[in-house]
Parts: sequence; C-alpha cells; structure tokens
Amino acid sequence: MSRSSILCLLLVATAHAAITLTLCPTNLSLPCLNDTTTGKTTNLQPASNQSYNFSNLNISVIQDLPADAKYVDLSYNQISQISRGIPASVTFLNLSHNTLQSNWIQTPLPMTTLDVSYNQGGLPWIQNVKWGVSLPKLTRLLYRGNNLTNLKWDEYNFPAGQHPFAAMDLSGNPHLTIRMEMITFVFMKNRFNLTANETSYNATLRICETSTNISFNSTHFLWNIRHKATRNTTKPSLHNQCMSAAGDITIQRASSMPASKNDAKTGTVLLTILYIALVILVLYLWCRFARTCFNKCRRCCY
Repeated sequence: MSRSSILCLLLVATAHAAITLTLCPTNLSLPCLNDTTTGKTTNLQPASNQSYNFSNLNISVIQDLPADAKYVDLSYNQISQISRGIPASVTFLNLSHNTLQSNWIQTPLPMTTLDVSYNQGGLPWIQNVKWGVSLPKLTRLLYRGNNLTNLKWDEYNFPAGQHPFAAMDLSGNPHLTIRMEMITFVFMKNRFNLTANETSYNATLRICETSTNISFNSTHFLWNIRHKATRNTTKPSLHNQCMSAAGDITIQRASSMPASKNDAKTGTVLLTILYIALVILVLYLWCRFARTCFNKCRRCCY
C-alpha cells in the first residue's frame, strides 16, 4: 500500500474518531472514556459531592452520565449536540467552549442552570425547541460570547406562561439588538433578570437572586417596566436591578423598533401624497363655497 493511501486511511480514521463519555462496563456507577479509534477504555475519577469534572478531555459524544450526577462540567470539549438522555438529578450543566451546532438540543434537558457560553464559531439562539418539553426546569441560562447580533424573541423561541426561566447572561455579545413580541415582554417584565455587563462567573450566578425588576438599557434609551422610554445620553445608575449595561446591547419591544431606511422613505412619500391630496380637497371645497356665495349674491342683486 502506498504512503498516500495509508495517509488517507489515517485521515479518515481521525475524522471518524470519537471520545465517548459513558459508564464503565465493570461498574455502571463510574464514568469512563471510550476511544472509538483504539477501543481503549479509561476510568475517570468518581464524583465529589455529586460533582463531576469532565472538562478538557476531548469528549465529542455523551452516551451516559452517572445516575447521581448533580453538577456536571463538560467545558472545553468537542461536543456538537446532546442526543442522549441526561439524568434527572443534574441541576447544573456547563457546556461552554464546545462545538455546539444550531440544533444541538436533541433530548430533554432537566437542569435548572445551563452554560453554553463561548461556543467555537458562535452559537445561534435556541430555535425549534419547545421550552416546556426540552428545557422544562431551566431558570438560568448563560449565553456569553456567542456572536449574537440580531434576535427576535416570540412565543416560538422563548418561554411563556408559567415557565420558570428567570435569568440570563448575554455578556460578550457586542452590538446585540433584541426585538421582542408583547407576549415575551409580558413574560419578562415582572420577574426576569438580564445581565449584559461583564461580571465574574460566580457573580453572574448570584446577581439575580434578590432582583425583582428588569430594565432594558442602551446608550440612548432606558426602558423601564412601565413601558416608558426616556432619552438618556449617559449610562444610568440602576439600583436593585440585575442589568447594568456596558453600552454593547440594545433591547426593545418589537412594536417600538425604529423603522428601516426604506420604511422611512416610504412613509415620507405617503405622507407627502396625503398632504397634497388634502390641500387639493380644501381648495376644491373653498372654490365651491365661493361659487355658491357668488351665485347667491347675483340672485339677490337681480
């Protein structure tokens, strides 16, 4: 076999190689790594207080997790999707710094806190997912540094009703603009906490514990929970509110989004036409009135 053929085989084998996180065949309560290329199985450390650290292990597939897992760190791996069931005991899952794809949620996720920050190449907002089914218990979502630019939140991609979702961190997404429909605005305004400034990781998890209000802030507008908009050229000082923006995010209700340039031009043309038509109508009515008065005067004179 030629060297080029051997090289091709090696490249193909590498492309299909996967490090799978599973349970040890000899002890189903302990986690193991299975290398599909060599067939080698590596035993991992048992949990410490139901906390498992699987970061930086080059994992690409999650097959099974220990049934008692509560806090799971899978950061800095090569995970592109979650397609196998996660134990109901898991309350915290760290998937930051992975290779998640747009439709990465392929199975219900039971945790209350989820971190998908700094995904390699960015990560689009969650789509085609029923939050009540796929993320039924999620209360906190960390979505830092995922190259988000323009989002529109509505009933199809954001929870509503009695869903427990209550806090989110969007730090590290420069120039992000979010539009939201009224149903989303109503869901968020009284109980949701949004962090958009650069705080420490632990501070992000604590910052929304006592906050009860939400403010939508940009360098030009400050939206408060009563839907009022005030001009504000300097960053406001917000008290007892989770969000204190660093000037890199703008959030508005969809109904209050400024029109595009084309829409503005179209509106100007329509207003001009309407104004001209109104002027012509007034002149026409005035002429008729003047003519009627003139005819009456002529009849009176004769």
